[in-house]
Amino acid sequence: MSDADDQAMVDQYRAQLREIAERTKNGGTRPDDEEPSSGVHASLAEPFYANLESWVTGYYCVVFARRPSSVNRWCPRWHEHLEVAIRMEALWRTWEIARLRDELGVAEWLRAELDHHAPIIHAADGPFAGCVDGEHRAPTTYRTGRLAIAQQLVVSGGGVS
Repeated sequence: MSDADDQAMVDQYRAQLREIAERTKNGGTRPDDEEPSSGVHASLAEPFYANLESWVTGYYCVVFARRPSSVNRWCPRWHEHLEVAIRMEALWRTWEIARLRDELGVAEWLRAELDHHAPIIHAADGPFAGCVDGEHRAPTTYRTGRLAIAQQLVVSGGGVS
């Protein structure tokens, strides 16, 4: 795939994420006069996993589990690591889109999304760097007076309201 193809795919995912976000704001339904975007089945199903927590515990931690080690970190309190929470949210939402696409949807998701985020999440110097042997350590943060705003963005999915 070329860089232009990659950018087109990213743009398509962003459009699909906007559509899902809009559908969520409208109580989970799409107005009758709207057609679904191309590349997604005619009827956008409800998410397979109801929320991020169920996707991480019921899918990610089952399918992509690796033995924790000095080079592959994991923390059972992953949701307290803001960077991980944001990356997992992105992985979950893009997975929900990919599963509805054609036969290559999940394969593309693996390459474009998981293969990018997983090495960052699990890196020895990544967000779980201080967590060893299943013991949670509060993540390091840069010192700033704006932490409350950053946490608001995490909770809102990074969007501006």
